[in-house]
Amino acid sequence: DDGLIIANEPRLSFSWDNFLYWLKGNDSGQIFLLPFLSFMFDHALGGLNPVLFHAQSILWHMIACVGVFMCFTLFRVKPWLAFAFALIYAVHPQKCESVCWILERRDLIFGAFCVWSFYFYVKADIGRRFLPLSLGLFALALLSKPTAMAFPAVLCAFELSRLRASELKTAALRLLPFFALSVALFFLTAHPVAGAQKPLALKLLSVAHNCPWYLTSFLAPWKLLPIYPLVWPDDSSLPFYFSLWALLALLVIGLF
Repeated sequence: DDGLIIANEPRLSFSWDNFLYWLKGNDSGQIFLLPFLSFMFDHALGGLNPVLFHAQSILWHMIACVGVFMCFTLFRVKPWLAFAFALIYAVHPQKCESVCWILERRDLIFGAFCVWSFYFYVKADIGRRFLPLSLGLFALALLSKPTAMAFPAVLCAFELSRLRASELKTAALRLLPFFALSVALFFLTAHPVAGAQKPLALKLLSVAHNCPWYLTSFLAPWKLLPIYPLVWPDDSSLPFYFSLWALLALLVIGLF
């Protein structure tokens, strides 16, 4: 779909109208503001020259890889091992797929912002000034890809892994702005757009389907495709996915 959405996209020139169009969530109702601003930048520099588009995608991937390395060093992982983890992230087929697929730059940008947001969230234990920076980077991730709405769950899991009963209130206050931003974006993009959006219940079911799929493809990256079909689970799959999530919730509760 690079040809359909990038090469034939009439809104890749810098203008206030185009900015508002992508900010409002285009025809799909989903907000991909920053990726399309980056496409506008490439287009302004060299038209539809694919070299510029791919070069910027590689740059975003490199920023994310450095962030992965830095995150591991925060947990006192030896530099050579942190480098190995970052290298695995760099060459992982799921991530390389996003580098090659121009439209999926949104995945690279959102990933880079989330990785660095996590880094500064952990650094906030050293200096409280890092927390607003982490929140700001998370806000940029939300403007890159709606998938970032799940990122506060990662922060929550991190807090649970080190939480003491006496620190519950402090951790909740740290997490509150992140969850507030996610909820705000969810309801902002939940309004139906004629001919484009699916009912809210079906969107929730799709999230329940997609999260396990992404995790599975990350752990076992085979059968990756250049273009994936848009999957909307039907009502018959509802019991399976909600049972799966209920089981995962019980496992998390049991661990902590």
